[in-house]
Amino acid sequence: MQFVPFPQSRALRSFLILFCSVAFAFIETHAAENPNILLLVVDDMRTSTGSYRHPDVSTPHIDKLASQSVVFNRAYVNIPVCGASRASFMTGVRPTVNRFINFKSRADEDLPRAVTLPQHFKSQGYHTVSNGKVFHFAADSNNKSWSESAWLPNVSVDKGYTESVKKFRKKTNNLDYGPWYESADVDDLAYFDGQVAKKTLEDLRRLSQQDKPFFLAAGFYSPHLPFYSPKKYYDLYDINALSLAPDRKRPTNAPNALIDSREIGLYHFMGVEFNSDNFHRLTRHAYYASVSYTDQMIGHILCELEDLGLRENTIVVLVSDHGFNLGEHNFWGKHKLLEDAVRVPLMISAPGMPENQLTMAMVELVDLYPTLSELAGIQLPQNIVAQLHGKSFADVVEKPYLPGKEYIVTRYKNGESIRSKRFALTEYSVGNNKQYMFFDHQVDPLESVNVYSKQEYQKDIEYLQQKLAEELARSK
Repeated sequence: MQFVPFPQSRALRSFLILFCSVAFAFIETHAAENPNILLLVVDDMRTSTGSYRHPDVSTPHIDKLASQSVVFNRAYVNIPVCGASRASFMTGVRPTVNRFINFKSRADEDLPRAVTLPQHFKSQGYHTVSNGKVFHFAADSNNKSWSESAWLPNVSVDKGYTESVKKFRKKTNNLDYGPWYESADVDDLAYFDGQVAKKTLEDLRRLSQQDKPFFLAAGFYSPHLPFYSPKKYYDLYDINALSLAPDRKRPTNAPNALIDSREIGLYHFMGVEFNSDNFHRLTRHAYYASVSYTDQMIGHILCELEDLGLRENTIVVLVSDHGFNLGEHNFWGKHKLLEDAVRVPLMISAPGMPENQLTMAMVELVDLYPTLSELAGIQLPQNIVAQLHGKSFADVVEKPYLPGKEYIVTRYKNGESIRSKRFALTEYSVGNNKQYMFFDHQVDPLESVNVYSKQEYQKDIEYLQQKLAEELARSK
């Protein structure tokens, strides 16, 4: 089946839109008062897009969105793992050692009384819809958050089509895994994200005819492992021309507590030597193809939003749940407190706000909840104000030159981390002992040398340790 999201005739499309506009003109709408929300959540996506000046990746549709948005160059997650990160930013509450800790975390289990972001909008008269991977589990906070039950495609995220997927299987923890990538000559609808895009297009057409604003969330699985996407997206790249990670050594003086994610090791490498040049090249190729696949799906949705005449009254947000190491330090995936694992793409296009602006303001994903509420003109009730750990950065969306936060805080397992404009400090608890990691991004943007023991940084370290302790105390 070929994915054809639009009628073949643009004239026919224009006529239908005009007809529908006239037919529903008599309906009183709140559109002028409250904008729609389109939330695009991408899994495992680092800042590998053209809009973030990445030299290799083809993302024309995300780049177009960036040209209409304020793009945040320093946006960070609060925990680099899927379930916990999503539960955190969908409630505006920070993770702790006992709350939102891993991929199995659910908001309705760890914080059952919390008002979720879509629940808040739903209570204000919005029709809320979830397609694909928005919360990590579709059942998480389902009834209270969404006007319709959260929808998932009837396609497994690891469904493959090539002979390699059938031939190369690996048993890990009593589970069966295939290869870590696939390039199959199939159309877009064959995989999870094509189905998410198709359903979201259908919902946009339906929601455009309602008499209330909508909060529509579309969650894309790619570029999460395994990297399975149609061959045509692999064909966008010359694998031999792709650049590899510039520093493939473990950071000098790194504490033993810094360990890599084991996720990629679950999959079959089909005879390719792990962390060889060939492995690096194949993995980057597969990751970029997956990004380009998701970019195309996002492009369909954004085009439909424009064709339906909804673009001018819709806040569009693109964000990822965490970053991804792609061979830096010979590390792969998330699950660590290094820059590439915790820094994420974030762009916000809002009616009447600046476009094509890159801001260096520091923000964190717990800030997204109050920010969207303020941009939509919705006041936060006191119970939600008391719940939230985040702070609105709507002022930065309006004035991208503002500095944002002085620092942001993130954590994972036994590590607590704080980042300022220049420095990154991580404190690991190992039994009764502490291990530390400190990078000066001004002179070491690749995080190649841990300089925690250098005397010249001690005042900076002490200051950040104090701020980290204060933030952790507030977040309990």
